[in-house]
Amino acid sequence: MRGGVRLGAGLSFGDLPGVGALLRLTPALIWPRARLEFEVGYGPLRRARFDDTPDRGADLQLAVGAVRGCPLLHARKFEFPLCAGLEIGALYGRGVGYPITSAGHQLFVALHLAPGVFYAPHPRVAVGAIVEGAIHVVRPRFTVQNLGLVYHSALASVRALLAVEVRFP
Repeated sequence: MRGGVRLGAGLSFGDLPGVGALLRLTPALIWPRARLEFEVGYGPLRRARFDDTPDRGADLQLAVGAVRGCPLLHARKFEFPLCAGLEIGALYGRGVGYPITSAGHQLFVALHLAPGVFYAPHPRVAVGAIVEGAIHVVRPRFTVQNLGLVYHSALASVRALLAVEVRFP
C-alpha cells in the first residue's frame, strides 16, 4: 500500500449556475489494483440572477467532501482509475440587490462516476485527467421571499479536471 495526494483543477457544469471553476484536493490510499480516495473540493463564487431583474439574485459557492473507491487498470506507465463514490457538502448562498439580505446554506448529496487516465513518468509522480458525472440525490435550492426561486441545482452535473499527484513512499 502507498499513499498519494492529488491536486486537481477544472470546470464544472450543473453544481452551480453556469460553467465555472472547480478545485480539488485528494488524499488517497493506493494498492496495485485499487485506490481509496478521500476528496475535498471547492466551487468558487458564481452568480444566480433573476432574468427580469439582473441586479437581484444570489451569489453561490460550493464546499464538498467525497469518498470513492476505484478499480485501477495499468498499461505500462499509464493508469486508468475507474472511480465511483458519494459526495456530501453544502451550497452557500448570499442574497444580492435587496435592502435586507441574508446568507444560508443547503445540503448537497451526489453519487458520481469518475473515470480518469494518468501518466506516471516517475513512481512518485503522476499527471492526468478526470471526467466526472454526478447524479444529485439532494438538490439545493435558493428562493427569495415574495420573488421566488433564484437557483435550483441540476439533476446531474459534469466535471472535467486536470490533476497532478505526488505519491509516497
